[in-house]
Amino acid sequence: MTERTGIAVGVFYGQITLGSAVRLALGTLALTCALVLMARSRRFLPLVYRFRWPLALGLICLLVLAEMSGSSLAMWGATLGETPYQGTLLGVPRGIRSDEWLLLTPFSFSQVATGAHAVSDVIRGTATDVTMVHAQPAWCIATAFRPFLWGYLVLGASRGLSFFWSARAVLLVMVSFECLKLVADGRRRLAAYGAILVGFSPIVEWWFAVNGTAELFIFGQGLVLTLHYLLRSDSAPKRWGLSALLAWLLGCYALIVYPAWQVPLAYTFGALGVWDVTKWVRENRGALGTQLRALLPPVCTSLVVTVAGVSASVVGAWDALQAVAQTVYPGNFMQSGGGLLQWYANTSTTLLCALLPDQFSPNVSEASAFFSLFPLGILGALALLARQARTHQVDGCLLALTCAYGILIWHGIWGLPPLLGKLTLLNRVQTGRLPMALGYLDVALLVRIVCIAGHPKEHAAFARARHLNTPQRPPRWSSLAALGTSCLLAGVLAFAACQSRPNLMGAREALYLWLVLTTCFVPLLLPRHFYERDCKTQPDTLDASMRTQDAWLMASATIVLVAGLCVNPWQRGADALLQSSMLREVSRITQENPDALWITDNATLGQACVSVGAPTINSVNVYPDLERWRTLDPNGTYEENYNRFAHISLTPGLATSFENPTRDTLNVTITPEDALKLGATYWLSSSDLAAWSTDKVRFELVQPIGGFRLYKIEAATA
Repeated sequence: MTERTGIAVGVFYGQITLGSAVRLALGTLALTCALVLMARSRRFLPLVYRFRWPLALGLICLLVLAEMSGSSLAMWGATLGETPYQGTLLGVPRGIRSDEWLLLTPFSFSQVATGAHAVSDVIRGTATDVTMVHAQPAWCIATAFRPFLWGYLVLGASRGLSFFWSARAVLLVMVSFECLKLVADGRRRLAAYGAILVGFSPIVEWWFAVNGTAELFIFGQGLVLTLHYLLRSDSAPKRWGLSALLAWLLGCYALIVYPAWQVPLAYTFGALGVWDVTKWVRENRGALGTQLRALLPPVCTSLVVTVAGVSASVVGAWDALQAVAQTVYPGNFMQSGGGLLQWYANTSTTLLCALLPDQFSPNVSEASAFFSLFPLGILGALALLARQARTHQVDGCLLALTCAYGILIWHGIWGLPPLLGKLTLLNRVQTGRLPMALGYLDVALLVRIVCIAGHPKEHAAFARARHLNTPQRPPRWSSLAALGTSCLLAGVLAFAACQSRPNLMGAREALYLWLVLTTCFVPLLLPRHFYERDCKTQPDTLDASMRTQDAWLMASATIVLVAGLCVNPWQRGADALLQSSMLREVSRITQENPDALWITDNATLGQACVSVGAPTINSVNVYPDLERWRTLDPNGTYEENYNRFAHISLTPGLATSFENPTRDTLNVTITPEDALKLGATYWLSSSDLAAWSTDKVRFELVQPIGGFRLYKIEAATA
């Protein structure tokens, strides 16, 4: 309400209206009841499960036809002085997600407007490779490994944007469900619980559109699933098809090109892969040689084709990649590790990110995390492994996930020696990027320990340890102790959140967080037999208790579901940018003068111009055009300032200078003569540039455009 009306109304502002309270209560109750009923249903869920993939694909089609997305491009309405919230149906556009609405979305629209060439003459106003650095839709080999960009190539800008968001959102949940179903030994409700925690986690939602966040989980978990089915395929066509899919997914993962998240998540998915391969080897000891002879030809052939495609893409963009590697920022970044403990303060407060985005530092995106009930997953895993070690029956999945967790934790807290960091590739991982992989590991561990705790072997061990013939209902005090433990653990985490973020966590926020955490811990910590209802035999008892616990787990996941859905807006269409009156005029002038080169006051205006195909020098420079800036700085005095990824502002002045207010911004002061040196034709400005005309350069007002003025830059004639 604050964003739209300027009036602070809500739970955390102390100004709760009856209408808002009723809507919040009814919405949460309806969602919770729906999840519980679905989880306990014996008919509805099997039907949904059977047709889950046709339903998912149908949902994607409906969302694309309706042009729905989670983009914050409605920010352009206010930025360009036009209608705010244009197309926003629910929620609010997030200004902090400028990497999406200001950077990537205009670049993608630029590609649609100009034919989607691999080298764009629009971005930066000069030849710019778009296949690898901030990869954009283009007709090239690299795009074959970026399926979520295909929509731009065949559906246009608005529906392409919808496909980019919708397909990734739906497939993220679906692939997470399928992968966690392996971890949960086929328990569908438990896998659905984990899929909600992954697909709607605040950190995934805040970073959803950039750095290949959703793609990392889709392709990574897809690799685990494909490997699982490939190893167990029973026909040659299946082996060839799955081998091709495995190699393609590997290429997709490799070309995300964001090692800060790729590397730690590779350890995570690699651990699941090692566990599955080990289990397969044990299952096929007698026929291992035969199996390998059948698998090697399709796998090797597919990998060769994929490596050739990926190599061709990298070679084609090599100059751009080298230009990025040699910049001051981001450059060839190296990290020694350490300093992770401060990030764990975010694991519980992350639920408040969407409600109090301005209260987090350094910003809400950086402070977001997985809500995984840390430290229950890792502590439960260590406890179970210790108990299993005494019987020499260690669970392979639990061990593999815990080992991956240990490696990442060690790097995050203590760091690694330089050589070891280089060998493990963890020297390319900033500490602040580790919580993404650690949060997923926490969720996977949580799913696994709940699965193991409900296994008949565990119940049999429980009975034998107490000399019982069958597992018995725990005494009442056991349930009370579990309730007390839930309340206590939730209180400890809420207190830790208050201590780590005193400016954010007041008494009201702490109480809310304690209630939420308690609600999430209870269905995990209560003894399973607490849920029994009139069960006569041990198998029925186990089935009923597991079904009931899973239902309550899905109900508790409502909290994460709501927190995730509140991050990004529900946006329809792209009119806020594409139908702007200012940009329609820019597009018209560009079509009449296709060779014209534009400059603007700042990168925001520059990004608006490139979105309709106007070549703009100071659109965001994803890597620098050193030759251009050296024409203004022949001695290289300011090279450290402009040799970087930069949002560039241009200001007329009496002398040339370059400044960096932040590491990714560049303020350039240019003389009127410098505008000619840059080769600019038009300058879109909010200032009166005519006053800067000299006897060498003339700024001629062409026309007002929106709240700005368009000037033509010409050499003055005698």
